[in-house]
Amino acid sequence: MPGATIPAVAKSAGDTAGALPRSVGDTKIPFEILRFIPEESAMHYRLVPLGVTEGVLEIGMLDPDDIRGIDALNFIARTSGMPFKIYQITQEDFDAVLAMYRGLGGEVEQAVTELESEAKMQKNKPQEAAGTGETAPLDLEDPSIGKGKGGGMAKIHEDAPTIKIVSTILRYAVDGKASDVHIEPQPTGVRVRYRVDGELHTSVVLPLNTHRALVARVKVLASIRLDEMRKP
Repeated sequence: MPGATIPAVAKSAGDTAGALPRSVGDTKIPFEILRFIPEESAMHYRLVPLGVTEGVLEIGMLDPDDIRGIDALNFIARTSGMPFKIYQITQEDFDAVLAMYRGLGGEVEQAVTELESEAKMQKNKPQEAAGTGETAPLDLEDPSIGKGKGGGMAKIHEDAPTIKIVSTILRYAVDGKASDVHIEPQPTGVRVRYRVDGELHTSVVLPLNTHRALVARVKVLASIRLDEMRKP
């Protein structure tokens, strides 16, 4: 319902004045859902995404009659091409969802930012800092990584941001009682999925150029040779 008028949105939500109450409770909102509304917008308009059902984005609002919030949702509907439905939530549930922004996705994104900053620095420096003997940050897009002995792959796992990303992913897997973790390279990014109660759930999507670093770090933890490409 992109571009819908405010009255139309109110009607689709079951009349915003009488929006159905909804409890978040212990439900974990996946990061792929949280990404529909940036944390800053969620705090400003006091609304949060709760899920997607049959192509409809479900929104929790503290005040379903807030015209500013509905205007913001109209904009999101136009840009995402996804209609929405409004539910009323409590302050406690609103705060709980806000805290989820700072969970796996927030921690991993911070580490990714650090990793990308190091990669940018590498483009302006040689692999060995001239005259100092210090190792410059590793270029994650270097095609030679992993193809030689003693090269980049031998050091890629030592990058602090990479260690932080992998440890955060594993910590959330343990906390969420996941039976296994899938780190899957896709055409546009690296998808991280957890299997919980037999079902796979996407938790975060990382930049594609982090894949080599993640694989190298996991190999180190599993005591697998870094130059072994035929085994996981």
